Amino acid sequence: MEESLQEENSLYLTFEETRVLGSLIEKAIVTPENYPLSLNSLVNSCNQKTSRHPQSELSEVEVEGALNSLRFKGLVMRVDLASSRVPRYQHKLPVVLELDGGETALLTVLMLRGPQTAGELR
Repeated sequence: MEESLQEENSLYLTFEETRVLGSLIEKAIVTPENYPLSLNSLVNSCNQKTSRHPQSELSEVEVEGALNSLRFKGLVMRVDLASSRVPRYQHKLPVVLELDGGETALLTVLMLRGPQTAGELR
């Protein structure tokens, strides 16, 4: 019983975790040539001024903390590429939650832009 409660609680995300995960998913779809993301690219994505509600000014330390927590929850993994001098990060949300592309896109919009009307989600 306690194990299932722990698993259930692992899907509760903080604001920082939600913004980091949403940013990783968005960039995987929109700019796959730059994915997986470095920490610096991820900070910039989290703090971009367009398509974000609310806007944020997350520090590198906050993003790194969220990444560590998401890695612990099994939603993000670190990737060390031979062609890159810095570690990069990629999400595993569709695999973990068994989501298709449409479901993943819908969750991403909600994570990055907050509550939406049904018309905005079409």
